[in-house]
Amino acid sequence: MDNITEKDIVLIGNGPSAIGYEYGELIDSFHNIGRFNNFHIEKFEKFVGTKTTHWFTTGNFPGVKDKNYFKDIYYVITPTWEVLNCFNKFRNVFCDDIFKKILLFPEIPFWEIRRKYGYWNPSSGLVVSLLFSMIYERVFISGFDFFLSDTHHYGDAAVDCFHKGKIEKVIFDRMKKERKNIFNLEELL
Repeated sequence: MDNITEKDIVLIGNGPSAIGYEYGELIDSFHNIGRFNNFHIEKFEKFVGTKTTHWFTTGNFPGVKDKNYFKDIYYVITPTWEVLNCFNKFRNVFCDDIFKKILLFPEIPFWEIRRKYGYWNPSSGLVVSLLFSMIYERVFISGFDFFLSDTHHYGDAAVDCFHKGKIEKVIFDRMKKERKNIFNLEELL
């Protein structure tokens, strides 16, 4: 296994492939672990790990039950046309101390995807991967299925999706090739 440093991050998507392999221990060995929207850990620890340092959301967190779990992580609000509405959702669900840890996601990668690839509705996973490939030395991903399976969320069997999975996969593959620092998690094994 390669040496994992503080200059690396692993991003855990919510696709069904996230529970295809028991990567939990490997994921928890990272210093920086990002998760998306309404992610699930309970009952899936051996697959997706237990730790989280960054949570990326556009305000989609209906399943959040244990607010104390979120006291030590950064909340990154990804670009949305309803930023104020998203802030208000956080205020209603979380306390003010937690609210102070919100980071507004810079729109540069969002607009870069629109400009360079002509794609106007990128998912948080696509945008976050591009941004963090600019910040971190290496970005590892797991559970990115690009909405191409019957369900797109391992934890709740969600099927509704307004992203275009085939287009996202093509863009993501191009990004990986161009950026040269985005890898699938299994490449560490």
